[in-house]
Amino acid sequence: KQFIAANPTAMSASMSHSGLSSSNTSGIPSSLWILDSGASHHMSPHMSSFSSLSPRAPVSVLSASATPMSVEGVGSIVTPYISLTDVYYIPTLALNLAS
Repeated sequence: KQFIAANPTAMSASMSHSGLSSSNTSGIPSSLWILDSGASHHMSPHMSSFSSLSPRAPVSVLSASATPMSVEGVGSIVTPYISLTDVYYIPTLALNLAS
């Protein structure tokens, strides 16, 4: 996995920095994770990345533009490089975020 430290000044948000639209993220591999100190949880839009995933009672997180995004599940993502638990599955998120 690759990790990029998010610039908190350029990308401040209340819950997550998914203000990036998917059109701005085309060509970015699903294995890329953005380190985001402003994110409330680890989050991923890639269902196929989860090694386990359970449905979650409806809850929303807010993007940088205050747009609510629905959390559709919570689970674990395990790769050769990192293991993350309690990862939110948010299909409308643009990028993987590690909190």
